[in-house]
Amino acid sequence: MNKVVGLLEPETSAVKTGYRFDTLNGNISSRALIRGEDIEGYENYIKQLQKSPTPFFVTHPSDFKRKVTVSKLKSWVEANKIEILAIDGITYLADERHQKGDSKTTGLTNISEDLMDLSIQLKIPVIVVSQSNRDGVSKENDEAPNLENIRDSDGIAHNASTVIAAKQKGPGIEL
Repeated sequence: MNKVVGLLEPETSAVKTGYRFDTLNGNISSRALIRGEDIEGYENYIKQLQKSPTPFFVTHPSDFKRKVTVSKLKSWVEANKIEILAIDGITYLADERHQKGDSKTTGLTNISEDLMDLSIQLKIPVIVVSQSNRDGVSKENDEAPNLENIRDSDGIAHNASTVIAAKQKGPGIEL
């Protein structure tokens, strides 16, 4: 079953995100794409991708005048009929409920609550990336990060329905 996916990618350009997508989806070397090398079968891959009835949308904070809010994301999701929303970094979102004196933790808690409300209201999964604090990535700690290792906010963990921690382990990733 194919779903329309929307990705807020604040750290990488749409072109580089496209390279990563092609690498994963088409098993194509991103290095070869970046270097402009001829890739056998790439033209056919692009033609098939263009025929796909399921689009993959990528947006950047500049598309939201550098102030990404949950309300703006909701409008973008609705306009593009997105069925899965992914956000690469919750800290790039602005808290619409911000009040003078609020801490960063309060802001991130508000944003995570608003994202959960968005998920429930639109009946779509919202996948959000949040970095680990220093304890979660310490060299002495061989275990994957825990809920208390979510950077800057207990509220993020509290508002999540599922939390998956990922840690690089040798050449792979441990979940």
